Amino acid sequence: VDYIADRIAVMCAGRLVELAPRAELFRNPVHPYTKALLAAVPEPDINQRLDLSALMEGRASAPDGWPAPFTIDGQFSPRLVELKNGHYVRADPDHGALPEVA
Repeated sequence: VDYIADRIAVMCAGRLVELAPRAELFRNPVHPYTKALLAAVPEPDINQRLDLSALMEGRASAPDGWPAPFTIDGQFSPRLVELKNGHYVRADPDHGALPEVA
């Protein structure tokens, strides 16, 4: 993806959770699921198997297990919030502080 995309959209459980320009997403991932995906492939190498354990740790692929303000459950439905210059994350700023983006 790093080599062919200008913008990257990250989806989990059928929902867009983060959208950003390619360089911004790799430099400053914000959503817990995006961070777990990038941790599964620290260095792109076709000969190296993916380490998907990062997706299981901390329930990264379970929307109801994400920390506030990212939690998606029956009570909260976060919206896409623009952090800066086209970098969006699905979060609810009323239910927790959003991380600072450099």
